[in-house]
Amino acid sequence: MRPFIVLGLVLLTLPLFAQQQQMASEVRGLFDKPNKIEWLRHFTGYFDGISTVQVTLAYDGKRCRGQLRYVESKEVFWLQGTIKKGELRLQELDYNLNLSGYLSGAWREDQLLLNWYNHDQTITSELSLNALRQTQSKSVEQQLSLWVRSYRGLAFGQPIELLLQQESEDQIHGSIYYVDERQVYALSGHRQATGSLTLQVRNQNGQSQGTIEGVFKRNGNISANVFSASGQRSPTLLSIENNLRVNCRHYADYVANFAFTYPQTSHLKFNSIFGEMVDGWLERCTQKARQLRPRRDQNHPNLRASLHGNAWTEVELMNDRIFSCFITFQDSWSLTNTGRAINFDLNTGRELQPEDIFREEVDLKDFVWQYLDEHLDQLPLGEDKAFRLWLVKQDFPYVTLQQNGICFSTHFDSVYGRQKVVIPYERIQSYLLPDSPISYLLN
Repeated sequence: MRPFIVLGLVLLTLPLFAQQQQMASEVRGLFDKPNKIEWLRHFTGYFDGISTVQVTLAYDGKRCRGQLRYVESKEVFWLQGTIKKGELRLQELDYNLNLSGYLSGAWREDQLLLNWYNHDQTITSELSLNALRQTQSKSVEQQLSLWVRSYRGLAFGQPIELLLQQESEDQIHGSIYYVDERQVYALSGHRQATGSLTLQVRNQNGQSQGTIEGVFKRNGNISANVFSASGQRSPTLLSIENNLRVNCRHYADYVANFAFTYPQTSHLKFNSIFGEMVDGWLERCTQKARQLRPRRDQNHPNLRASLHGNAWTEVELMNDRIFSCFITFQDSWSLTNTGRAINFDLNTGRELQPEDIFREEVDLKDFVWQYLDEHLDQLPLGEDKAFRLWLVKQDFPYVTLQQNGICFSTHFDSVYGRQKVVIPYERIQSYLLPDSPISYLLN
């Protein structure tokens, strides 16, 4: 068998067709008798739906060999193994020809659905690949179909407002606001490839309040049925009000995988705030990766995929005046998650701080605890003694705006997570500045 020959990395500027030609040439060079190759195919796809890769595979009737390339970092891996009855089993070899991982899964028509494992099978990922057409020559780009949308409709004779966020290929979460009752419930569920939608409706204690079933129309509206907790049905048309694309900045190489998802608005200042935050976070993450592996030839199987970081944005209020959201930062080297709350005034182009909203004399921690003293037993863990002892020591540094009130939340905790309390606007009115930019939410 001809030994693997490491030929270096393709330049980022090469168009996809040229990269395919070079990858095909390098993969053919992995066979003792390239003229015996029965087929050679090119694929593109994603690790865990985020990190973009290109893969070229060839088969000579006995062995399958190939190359896997991260599009962002141009990191290259070599593949070798077998295909039997549509099932692939491949070894992944790194730049130094060390065994760095395994791939296994099924080939279904033009799609490969594979599981990736590191060398000792302690880390796993999902790899989804689609075969490229012979004539396809456009550059490979990340095509996320993620969004944040607001909807209006009627259910059981009263107006409702929905805030939905598609967070992955099939998962959706958000909230439903019953306007007349001034009640907000959490939504979570799945969207099928057919466009059908099923959402669970739950209160703050996780108790079921019903379901929503529907189908997305071409214009983004949803033809739905809202079911109460007792099973009563209310047909409705949910009309789309706002629609924002969710962007993803990501990076992956031998040791690391980082991704930051965030909404893209039409407001330049808001986008600038997020752009600076994303740039700073990714730079800190990639510095961590460079510390672990200063040079690309310093590979070791124990380093493969050993660092990961994710940051994601949960939108809590979105209208023509205020955009409020919470960003969670998670990584593999920190003890707990961290976060940031953003409340942005779309009219003035300013990020709102608590002093822009509340009177100067208001002590927010005391204010929150005045409310908690009355409602602590309504929290999911409110009757747990250890939880109460922990909670009484907490500040509530994060402030976000919702339809029915202001949400105050703690720092993240490894046991209790980030605890939240929503204080209704009618309890807050006397604490607001006379010209508070959120006064309109009280009406």
